[in-house]
Amino acid sequence: MAIVVSHLHERFDALVAQAERQAPLADLIELRLDAVGNPGLDALRAAARRSKKPLIAACPGPDAFGRFRGSERERLELLRTAAQAGFGFVDVDWRLALDLGQLPGKCHKIVSRHVTDATPADLAALAEEVKGQMGEGDIAKLVTHATSCEDGLRMLNFLRTQKGLVGFCSGEAGSFTRALAPIFGSPFTYAAAAALPGQPVPEPTAPGQLRVNELLALFPPSGVHQGTAVFGVVGNPARHSWSPRVHGMALKHAQLDALYLAFEPRDLAQFLALCSDEVYRGFSITAPFKADAYAAARKRDGACERVGAANTLVRDGNAWRASNSDVGAVRETLERALRMHA
Repeated sequence: MAIVVSHLHERFDALVAQAERQAPLADLIELRLDAVGNPGLDALRAAARRSKKPLIAACPGPDAFGRFRGSERERLELLRTAAQAGFGFVDVDWRLALDLGQLPGKCHKIVSRHVTDATPADLAALAEEVKGQMGEGDIAKLVTHATSCEDGLRMLNFLRTQKGLVGFCSGEAGSFTRALAPIFGSPFTYAAAAALPGQPVPEPTAPGQLRVNELLALFPPSGVHQGTAVFGVVGNPARHSWSPRVHGMALKHAQLDALYLAFEPRDLAQFLALCSDEVYRGFSITAPFKADAYAAARKRDGACERVGAANTLVRDGNAWRASNSDVGAVRETLERALRMHA
């Protein structure tokens, strides 16, 4: 697993300075050159020599959340110059990958495709078209836009069927996929630059990006891998919840190989069907899904049966076991209050 921290600025010197300050937080550094243009071979070579981490040059246009409005020839020339300067990777639109040709040195292509308005049903067809434009040693990248939590889960399930595909979803509804993508096999995930004290707040380079410090706060200390357990709070709304912070700290304190996220599905039954992978171990259920959680469970505790609702689901083989701690919590709170005023 590698975290790519993506940097964007209108001045090349400021772009490089920002990336250098945040290098300790990244495994790879992406310099977005679409707002800068071509700074020239000497400037790019100096940046590559100074960098303590491998560099990715990217120059997306508006169809991939970028700002570049030059010609295709100018874009390809910029990427070739970055490769010549010593960058480890260049990110090229899948439709231009073959036109870019073979790159000098040890530079590799990230052949990327962005779907900025939806997550289509046939993700395999999109990925195959990308792979058809690749050469030996190239890396495929597929980013779709999530309009719902369910879109993000479909992307993650698709990643599980692939080998070496970089994939996740853009948009706020899909931001959780950036944390989970490495668990499902994506070799990279992308994050926005951190907000550092005394420095201007860096601009995210795509909608739904987590800042790298936020991403690292979610991960276990040793990072994530394809067996890391996933827990979360499930509700609508849920992204405002403090549960990921509170439970995340508890998981870290216990040194567990797990992370805890917020999920906002439209429909709980569909959400649980999409969470068939065994890495999903359990969920805290909040409004409006507590009755649905009770109905979805194969096994239920006594408190659930009495009230017809559940606030916790735990994986039990291929099914879910429900419990309800609300009843006990309310009873204990009332008993304590009565004792205090007795």
